[in-house]
Amino acid sequence: MVGIQLAPVDRSNPPEQGVTPASPEVLAVLERSCFDCHSNQTRWPWYAYVAPVSWSIAHDVEEGRKELNFQEWSRASARKRARVARK
Repeated sequence: MVGIQLAPVDRSNPPEQGVTPASPEVLAVLERSCFDCHSNQTRWPWYAYVAPVSWSIAHDVEEGRKELNFQEWSRASARKRARVARK
């Protein structure tokens, strides 16, 4: 268990790319409920630093950002916006 703690895990937050187009009320809900996996403002919980759980959390955040990143919404293509909106 001690040895696997040395495996590197990327927990970086890329620079913010834009503003999420939402009202202040909706933005507050998104920040509280969604931004940890779907933005560049991830707040990593303490257990995100303990392997093997850290590997799963980092992977989930990477996939969440790839699928929908609220801070890059304004740069997304119309096709991607339509696809995400249908879900």
